[in-house]
Amino acid sequence: MRRFFIVCSIAFMIVITLSGCEKEDPNPELRDPIWKDLSERAVHYEKQRDENKAKLKTLRESLEKTEPNTMDMKDVRRGIAKTEKALLGAEQLSRYYRIRAERRRVEDKISAREARSQGKEWPDKAEYSEYLVNRRVHEINLNWNSRIPKLQDRLVRKPAKAEKAEGEGSSGH
Repeated sequence: MRRFFIVCSIAFMIVITLSGCEKEDPNPELRDPIWKDLSERAVHYEKQRDENKAKLKTLRESLEKTEPNTMDMKDVRRGIAKTEKALLGAEQLSRYYRIRAERRRVEDKISAREARSQGKEWPDKAEYSEYLVNRRVHEINLNWNSRIPKLQDRLVRKPAKAEKAEGEGSSGH
């Protein structure tokens, strides 16, 4: 009987120690909202790049079919120039966000390991809110006219029909 209790207590201790151990997460970046956002942006710009490549191909084919020295040719060339510029921007941003996401993945592994060893919560919610604020500030339209309402838009005017209706109602007294 004594031997049975010893075996049961040893088995109980083994079960507790095995269930109490935490394994290190092999992919902590999957829980990081910043990494997810960077990866989604990289994919978005890759799709834009592919669309611009296809559009550029069709524009070049239509350039070959247009007659020389016409307005159509000028319009197609303008479209090609605009599409090439958009293609270059999409390629650059795609590469930029891919690099940022890869770097963030490495940083996530390091910071998740440190947070786990210190017993802190990871990912840090304050860091994500700071990231969102920084992104919003970065994407603000710098054109003053688009952010400030015009004086004419701020003045409230009554429609002409409403003014006539008020004038007729007051003259009846």
